Amino acid sequence: MAAHAVAGDHKMSYEQLGAFTARVDEIKRQIDKGTLSYALTMLDLQKIVDHKPRMAAEPWKKAVPMGELHVSDCIEKLRKAHYFIHPETEHKLILFGMNHQFVKPDTLADFWKYTPLELGLEPPFSYTRILERLREVVPYKTDFGPPQPTLETALKLALEVDPMEFRFHSKLVIATKPLESSSGLDEYLLVIRGDGVRTHILLRTLKEIGHDLSHPSANEAVFPFAVMGTPYRKKK
Repeated sequence: MAAHAVAGDHKMSYEQLGAFTARVDEIKRQIDKGTLSYALTMLDLQKIVDHKPRMAAEPWKKAVPMGELHVSDCIEKLRKAHYFIHPETEHKLILFGMNHQFVKPDTLADFWKYTPLELGLEPPFSYTRILERLREVVPYKTDFGPPQPTLETALKLALEVDPMEFRFHSKLVIATKPLESSSGLDEYLLVIRGDGVRTHILLRTLKEIGHDLSHPSANEAVFPFAVMGTPYRKKK
């Protein structure tokens, strides 16, 4: 009877049940060890149950304005908020911003923030894999209208962040479409970083970020990435 109950139509065999139980035990082990996030594991399991992707539970920043604002205006506001932006970085930002694409002024977006470990990833890390995993957790629907999140998205999120959050030797990479240099040799992402004295707005190449992921400093855990969810409009 027991063998029939397990091995009957649409039921697992003893071998399948054993393999499934082993996977569940491994998930429990990694959650206990801290290499898997309990919250994100539960979200992934719910995605399997629902047969559809789920948005991560609570955004880090809500209702960030995505409407019309030039890159130069963003830079001025960031300076007034006591961020430090090196002149060379400012120059690159303005050059990148020349291809700015406006979205409607009533457009908003929520942002989520996770480290690679919280995403359930294991070393070696890569930005491509981190972005893929972020998009599994926080989907972005491309049929909404605005282009894929890029420079302006990152700057507008930076305007919503209190510089004191990153004052003490911490940093945040804003996960967007990389910004390609005019030579096409380098791709950049916007980074907010503290050095213990002030908070900087930086442009780091994917190569530099990859190096940081491979060799985190002794005083710094694997750093977080912020990603934008599907934009929406203000309710009338």
